[in-house]
Amino acid sequence: QYAYDNKIEDIIIFEDDAVLKDKNFDFIDFLDKIDTDENKDNKNLIWYLGGCVNPKNNNIYCLHAYYFPDWQIIGVLINALSSSNNKRAIDSMMINVLKKKNIKYAYRQVFGQMENSYSYIDGSIKNKPGTWVKNCTNAT
Repeated sequence: QYAYDNKIEDIIIFEDDAVLKDKNFDFIDFLDKIDTDENKDNKNLIWYLGGCVNPKNNNIYCLHAYYFPDWQIIGVLINALSSSNNKRAIDSMMINVLKKKNIKYAYRQVFGQMENSYSYIDGSIKNKPGTWVKNCTNAT
C-alpha cells in the first residue's frame, strides 16, 4: 500500500523467510536488461523472484519475493485482492488475479525459503517448505 500511495517504482517485496539463493544475481543488471527498448512492449508487470512453479498450470506458489517495476500495477492488485471474498495466502490469490486480468508476469529463481528459522507469517519455525511443493519444480 505504501509503495502505491507514494508512487514508488522498482519495488521488491520479500516474504519474512526469504533467503538469497542465487548468489550471482545482480539486481542492477537485471533492471538494465528488462528495461531496454526491445522489451518495452513485452514488459512483465510482475517478476516472481523465487517460489514454486506448478508444472501442470505454470501457477507460482510458495512465493519468496516479487518485483514490481511500476507502482500502478500495485493499485490493480490491491483493489482485486481487497475486494476478494476468498481470502487466503497472497501468492495463491495473486496468481489468480494475474491470470484473470491477463497481466504479464515472469519467474526467475533468485530467492528461496529459509529453513530452520522463525516465520512471522506462520508463527512457527519453518523446517522445510510445505509438503505440497513436492509436486512443483524449483521448490527450494
